[in-house]
Amino acid sequence: MESVLSVGIKGDTILIRAVGEMRAGNCFALNQHLVPYLEKKDSPPNIIIDLGACDYMDSTFIGFIISLEHKCRSAGCGGVTVLRPTERSRAVLRKLSALQRLRIDITSPPPDIPVFAIQADSRSFGLRQNVELMFEAHERLGELSEENRRQFRDLLDELRRVVEKK
Repeated sequence: MESVLSVGIKGDTILIRAVGEMRAGNCFALNQHLVPYLEKKDSPPNIIIDLGACDYMDSTFIGFIISLEHKCRSAGCGGVTVLRPTERSRAVLRKLSALQRLRIDITSPPPDIPVFAIQADSRSFGLRQNVELMFEAHERLGELSEENRRQFRDLLDELRRVVEKK
C-alpha cells in the first residue's frame, strides 16, 4: 500500500487523512502547509485526523498529533479528533500514553471534505524548522509519561544539540 498524507479544508474544519505509514517526513510536509494557514486564520479550526487506513505511525508523527492538540487547546479551538484509528494505531497511541490526551472517534465517517495529497521531501530532515518540529514532538511525548521521557531522552539530547548548533 502506498503511503499518502492528504489534507482538506472546509469551513472551520481541517481534515487530515493518513494512509499507509506515517513518518517524520510527512509531518514536515504537513507542517509546511498547515502552519501558514493556521497563522492567517481568524478563528481556530477543528482538526480531524482520519487514521482509518493508517498502518504505522512513528514517534514523530504521534508527537506531531499531540503538539497539534496542545496548540489547539491553548488557542481555545475545537481541538483535534482522531477518527477511525485502526487497532494497530490505537495500540501505538496507547503504548506512548497518547490515547488519554486525544479525542478518539472510532465510528463516525470522515466529513465530506475534498483532500489533496502532500508530498514528503526526504531532503527536509536537515532544515532547522524540521529539527525543531522533531524536538517539540518528542518533548510533548515526554510530557505524557515517565516511560516516554526515558525512551526519548537520548534523542531529545541529540536534537537539542543540533538545534543549538544551527
